[in-house]
Amino acid sequence: MDKMDKTQFDVQRVYCRMLGHEVPFSYCRKVRDGLPCFKVLDCWFQKFPVQAFISNNYSEEEQEIIFEQPQNKVTTLIDLIEKAKSNMAKQR
Repeated sequence: MDKMDKTQFDVQRVYCRMLGHEVPFSYCRKVRDGLPCFKVLDCWFQKFPVQAFISNNYSEEEQEIIFEQPQNKVTTLIDLIEKAKSNMAKQR
């Protein structure tokens, strides 16, 4: 698998259980601040060799970040609200 070509599977689609509809791999590959979703292995293993893709395209440090469990929903919402407030303050 070509380490430089992170986009080779981008057009493939799969049903996302978290969002409730189909998404392309391009979405899953970048959803967490440019890194893949923590469920990328669960959702894509039947479509292509996703473990090899991750191993070949992301450092060990990035993989640790990718596979750590996300924050609970309340914490995530609070973080998103704070980011939105910060962005609005910067625009003023």
